[in-house]
Amino acid sequence: MNSRIIASFSRIYTRLSRGSRAPISVLFATCALLFSSVGFAISPTFDEELGPPSGEEGNLRNIGRSVDSDGNFLVVGASGGANHEGKVLIYSRQNNSWQLLQTLISTSRSVNNGFGWSVSLEGNELFVGGPFSDVSGVTDQGAVQLFTFNGTSFVFTQEIVSSAALNADDWFGFAVDVQGGWLAVSAPRWGGSEQGLVQIYRKSPINNSYEFLLGLFGAANGRYGSKLIMRGDRMLVSATEEPAASMATNRGWVYEYQRVPNGSTFGYSQVQKFRLTSPANGFATQRFGSALALSEDGSRLAVGSPFEMASAADTAVRGALYEFTRNGAGIWQQSTKIVSPVISDAENFGSAVTYLSNDRLLIGDFREKFGTPAFAAGGVHEFSRTTNWTAIRRWQNSSGVASDFFGNEVLYAAGEVVIAAVSRNLVGNLDTGRLFVFKTLFKDGFE
Repeated sequence: MNSRIIASFSRIYTRLSRGSRAPISVLFATCALLFSSVGFAISPTFDEELGPPSGEEGNLRNIGRSVDSDGNFLVVGASGGANHEGKVLIYSRQNNSWQLLQTLISTSRSVNNGFGWSVSLEGNELFVGGPFSDVSGVTDQGAVQLFTFNGTSFVFTQEIVSSAALNADDWFGFAVDVQGGWLAVSAPRWGGSEQGLVQIYRKSPINNSYEFLLGLFGAANGRYGSKLIMRGDRMLVSATEEPAASMATNRGWVYEYQRVPNGSTFGYSQVQKFRLTSPANGFATQRFGSALALSEDGSRLAVGSPFEMASAADTAVRGALYEFTRNGAGIWQQSTKIVSPVISDAENFGSAVTYLSNDRLLIGDFREKFGTPAFAAGGVHEFSRTTNWTAIRRWQNSSGVASDFFGNEVLYAAGEVVIAAVSRNLVGNLDTGRLFVFKTLFKDGFE
């Protein structure tokens, strides 16, 4: 989508939202995002904090599981809640602030569906993934629902279920993206060995419904379709569990496709399949492709590798971010590896990423240590580039507590930064989640 870049949190298929954790009794005080490490500029203070609507405090969980915005609407997935049915919060901009417009629920399945796990907004169309939806008696097959804005509210328009014969736990709708009448939906656990698939749909000019066009399939054990980006006639798909040939514990690839004419219709042709090239074997367990982001002009690609070990000597999982640029032949080549500037605090650096410009990045680590004693509250790092990438700011929630997962989603759209803390507790309610919106960070676009 040209109007925004989404960087998605990689929970890597563990269902934290479907489980539970020990309660942490903490009053939610008004918080500021403050600098906590020598050598960085002070972090900005948020302008808005968004949480559950009044009366819904005990009914919503995992607010911020997914986020999208076009500047007019801010769409927030809350995939947990009572029975994990999931909801989507839609905010509209009024007087330069976000006001809740409506709350969406699944129109067909209300229990254990993970509705809101993924969202994609373009124009007046909103697609919502519910990858744990039961379909025709098949558990967790997954489904996607389309809602259309009618000038007043978003109304249900179409439900999309896979045209392929899916099995239980295939998770159709785990990732979705739409652009210009083309829709991509993934089912990363499809197949006997969880190779995964991505299905492409095209909007009919006759009845405006989305119709199945073709399917693309990954390799064995790859969980192809973990993340998706559609941009112009190109599509990027990650397979975070697909092993590298040189070392089975080095996992994760990214595929690029180009839409091409195919007789009277269209096809998607694979242009490239790539992963990190340096260090030669990487370091084990990477899950390369857990986060994807394109720069505004499409010339740069950031790929998260949040489960990568720090080095051959340091076997602790720290994470990393790899940037790729296109060469003269239009092929992605690795140009930079970025690691956390506070490596001893890093847990999953690269779990989320977004470009602020071609020369500005925000990189999330949803389990970064923070405080004394240190705990995995999460953090976000801002990088700037002249020749090389340099860390300039560390964003943290000064009142954060263990497993808040601050930075599980980072989004830059229409001049605003949105950071989610998907498991932030709210006065006795576990994993409610929170969003922090930053509006006054930039002057004339950027500082």
